Amino acid sequence: MKPRAVEWLDLNCLNYVYLTAIREPKDNVLELVIEQAPAADFREELEGLGMSPDDPVDLDPLLETYRIEFPNYVAYAIRDESFARNDTSEDYLGTLARLYRQSNFLDYVDSTSTGLRTNDRLQHYSLLCLEHVVEVVSMGKPNLTLLEPQ
Repeated sequence: MKPRAVEWLDLNCLNYVYLTAIREPKDNVLELVIEQAPAADFREELEGLGMSPDDPVDLDPLLETYRIEFPNYVAYAIRDESFARNDTSEDYLGTLARLYRQSNFLDYVDSTSTGLRTNDRLQHYSLLCLEHVVEVVSMGKPNLTLLEPQ
């Protein structure tokens, strides 16, 4: 089975993910690997629904893993989820995987860079993982691949 390409906002169909790997395989290329979190990792939500993580759930037992590659990133930051705050003045689409139209991080990158934003090619992507928040400003769309189970 061939790995399947995925669009950024399609990641919003996942409930929770873990950031399991980050690397720069080449200059200005950022690669992230995320894994879908098992139901047992969000016990409180299940209990709020009157369920237990041990109850049988109609879910595929294989959790999905994705590789995300930003081929032309300009800047990225990773924060501890506990210290990240949601700014209501920012404008974005998505929940878990966000695509910003306006953000403080994009403003910061613009103000500390050499006029890149004037051509409106910069995009701010954010991924809200369990334990981490990943922010990436890139000149192009990321390449996302759903990896085969191993």
